[in-house]
Amino acid sequence: QQLRRGLPKISMRNYVAIAPRGTEAHRCDNGAFAWRQTDAGIEEAEARVFDCLSIAMGRFNVHNERVFLAGVGCGGTMAVRLAWSHPERFAGAASFGGPLPTRNRPLRKLNSLRHLPCFLATGRKSGEYPEAEVCRDLRLLHSAGCTVALRQYPCGDDLTTAMLADLNRWLMELVTA
Repeated sequence: QQLRRGLPKISMRNYVAIAPRGTEAHRCDNGAFAWRQTDAGIEEAEARVFDCLSIAMGRFNVHNERVFLAGVGCGGTMAVRLAWSHPERFAGAASFGGPLPTRNRPLRKLNSLRHLPCFLATGRKSGEYPEAEVCRDLRLLHSAGCTVALRQYPCGDDLTTAMLADLNRWLMELVTA
């Protein structure tokens, strides 16, 4: 449902999108699913994402160097985690309000990550990813030499049309460069 609501706000063309279901039912939002940041959850997320990618790439003409991962909240954290785990398989990662992954050595492929663009969108009043944590993560990524675009919006933990429009611009700049 998130994909059906969000993708038209990004663009009505240029994209093939997949939305693998999270690994567990969300405890606060009836009908929603979340991504567990545990060893088993990460392994399951990886399998689901790669299975969905295989199906999409079998059905559509998708250039394998133009595959980006994106997610909202814990889905954004998982998108960044998986892109960082497999930087050779992805063109970049985007997270909307999802804190950067911290456990399980997410920066273990640092030399490869320096060339993997990352888009972080956060709300100024976010409870999930507070401004102080965003600033700390930004300093870490910059000191590591990573390519990161950070956008902060006047909201809380919402996904806004402005965020999606900025994602579209960021993606198009990378693809057409």
